[in-house]
Amino acid sequence: MTYGLRLYNDSANELTFADSGLIYTYRGRPTYQYTVDPGTDSVFSQCGYSVYTFAWNGPIIVGLGLDQWATSIIDITRSGNTHTIKVMKGNGSFNSLGFDQQAFAQVYIFGVSIDQTGYGISLFDDNGNILSVITKPPLSYQYLVQSDGQNSVSAPTLSIPVIIGANLSVKTTATRIGSSQSYIIKTYNPGWSISSGSVIPTFYQIFYATDNFIAPQLAFRPSNALLLDGALLQL
Repeated sequence: MTYGLRLYNDSANELTFADSGLIYTYRGRPTYQYTVDPGTDSVFSQCGYSVYTFAWNGPIIVGLGLDQWATSIIDITRSGNTHTIKVMKGNGSFNSLGFDQQAFAQVYIFGVSIDQTGYGISLFDDNGNILSVITKPPLSYQYLVQSDGQNSVSAPTLSIPVIIGANLSVKTTATRIGSSQSYIIKTYNPGWSISSGSVIPTFYQIFYATDNFIAPQLAFRPSNALLLDGALLQL
């Protein structure tokens, strides 16, 4: 006889919790550190972003709160138990080079414990490795966003929409400066926004440079992401 833990929901008899792999649980919100404003140098500039840190002794998954302006993770790094998350979060206004001005981002952290201390309920595998802390909300989602990278996707109404996952489309433009051999090169990264009940793949400018010609590029790539309700994440 095989022993383990399986939990199914009532509506569709879907497996929602199991001991067959690592289970990420909601660990809280990171600490805001500072904001870097977007560049203004027409020779070479980069987008702005805000920096957040979170102390955790294992791997993490990052969710971002959505609104009508572009939102995207720029970078995640780890040093010891400190995770540093850089987020581009537009506020609807732009600087002279076309970069989004920055707003405070809503960032949600999910983690897997390496060990567990104190009181609570933990789930371990047969080898004694911790799989999950059952007393924390597990990473569960309300909707799977299946995007073609270009068009909006209808989604259910959530109190606090939070997205996990990257948009994989790419975009670069090259505009000649008068009759010179120089071009304005703009590179865009894809992020997400939400408006009127639809999740929207949203490009934001990440680089601006004056350089020799670079071939423009535009490729819409299918991307999947998880949409969940931040209102259900209560510690």
